[in-house]
Amino acid sequence: MAVGLFKSLRGEEGYIEAKYIGAPIGTFVSWSLTRRGEAGPAAGLYDLYAVFRYVNTALFEDPDYEKEIVLKLSKSKRLRIVGGQRTELVGKQLRMEGVEIWRLE
Repeated sequence: MAVGLFKSLRGEEGYIEAKYIGAPIGTFVSWSLTRRGEAGPAAGLYDLYAVFRYVNTALFEDPDYEKEIVLKLSKSKRLRIVGGQRTELVGKQLRMEGVEIWRLE
């Protein structure tokens, strides 16, 4: 995906899973994705803020599982993101800084 394609997106559906085994970790009730910058090391990175409907904190906090986040844009479009330079989960509120867009399906 091209850098600078969008500044921010918001949605109401999405989920997080263990990347290679597909184990569900949680589902979102709302989310927002905001671009960090246009140039330099932050170009192409985004910050994710989300609220979980459900989250399995034991799986979420397990460092052995690489997490993949899927954000539902419409009935047929999904945005997959990975990574994160900093992740914070407080109750059902998630904040991930520096995530990358992996794929638009």
